[in-house]
Amino acid sequence: MLNEKIAAVLEVLHQKREVPSGTLETNFERKMRKISNGLCILAIACFPIMGLAGWAVVESRHPSAGLFMLVKHIGLFEILAALSWMIVDTVPEVVSLVRFESHAYERRKREIEHDLKQLEGLAVFDLVILELTDKWLALKIERMKLRIGSFLGGSDKVAVFALVSAGWTVWKNFPQSNLTWQSQAYLVGLALLVGLAVGGMLVNHVIRQLSYQRDLLALVMLKMQKTL
Repeated sequence: MLNEKIAAVLEVLHQKREVPSGTLETNFERKMRKISNGLCILAIACFPIMGLAGWAVVESRHPSAGLFMLVKHIGLFEILAALSWMIVDTVPEVVSLVRFESHAYERRKREIEHDLKQLEGLAVFDLVILELTDKWLALKIERMKLRIGSFLGGSDKVAVFALVSAGWTVWKNFPQSNLTWQSQAYLVGLALLVGLAVGGMLVNHVIRQLSYQRDLLALVMLKMQKTL
């Protein structure tokens, strides 16, 4: 019975989403986000391209030096795209701190209006059930952080680290010519870094979603405690 009630709370929370970023962003922030997303897509797109080029190297009996250099330069481009993505992604945050007073008030008003509307459907549950759900979500988030990249400061940094590492591995170590067993080892390592990068970004997305659900639980529990 207790499990069913907690599952019901989680089902309601699953429908809740943060206020869309586009409604809170300035024109500058919106443009920077588009550039950041484009750089992210470019960095990730380098993975299958390097994989195909590397496969062509492995399958070719007499690969040309140009094909080897193509793989290496794709790796270099991936490094630049991943680092640029990280830098561009932080620019709006820096600008918002500088221009804090100019638009922070309107942003806060839109956020609180949205979040208070999101509390609908949660107040019908018992306070104890909400507290248990909140505690479970907190433990779940901590477990996810421990599983991947907590030593690097966050799963988003794991993704950037994996992208840069993959590009650096190919650029620095992939041979100029003469296919050897090391080439295949680099491709295997590249595949592992693909999984790390994609996994890091997915985990970061889930952590953000669960953290927002905890924020909603904190608000509705406070509201219920004040009315007792």
